[in-house]
Amino acid sequence: RELDDAPFAVRDVLDRTRRLFEDAATRKQIALAVDASPEALGLVLRGDALRLSQVLINLCSNAIKFTSTGRVVSGAQTLPAAPGHARLRLSVTDTGIGIEPHLRQQLFEPFFQGDDSASRRAGGTGLGLAICKRIADRMGGLIEVESQPGQGSAFRIEVELPRVDAAPEAVAAA
Repeated sequence: RELDDAPFAVRDVLDRTRRLFEDAATRKQIALAVDASPEALGLVLRGDALRLSQVLINLCSNAIKFTSTGRVVSGAQTLPAAPGHARLRLSVTDTGIGIEPHLRQQLFEPFFQGDDSASRRAGGTGLGLAICKRIADRMGGLIEVESQPGQGSAFRIEVELPRVDAAPEAVAAA
């Protein structure tokens, strides 16, 4: 399927993801937060908001699945970019079980599950992170992870997309 090319507000992508996971986080008694720079929250970009949402949903779902205490934080920051574009870094950080160093390279391969016992308890197919990588690649971006066993994980996707000269309210009304 081709990528969509439509204006979207970064704030809307983050808000929808947060609302989607509020109940799950409350049930597990973990904090769910958004930590985004004002510049990122004000961005209106042109691209595939549904695919970016899909990445955040996969990452948040995993973070909540593998976090029993603490917090899950989704974030957005801007990085230097070409004129007329914005380089957006979306992130999901958790205080979950973490990932062993020798397993990190394989995480983005289809059907790979880092910890079979934890994955079996939590459910899942091992496809979510492979899909996230494919989306990042198709958007000309990257996805990466930092993690320490027992200390949680930080997943980041970076994409560079054209800026739209419109107020976020105008995009929402479209």
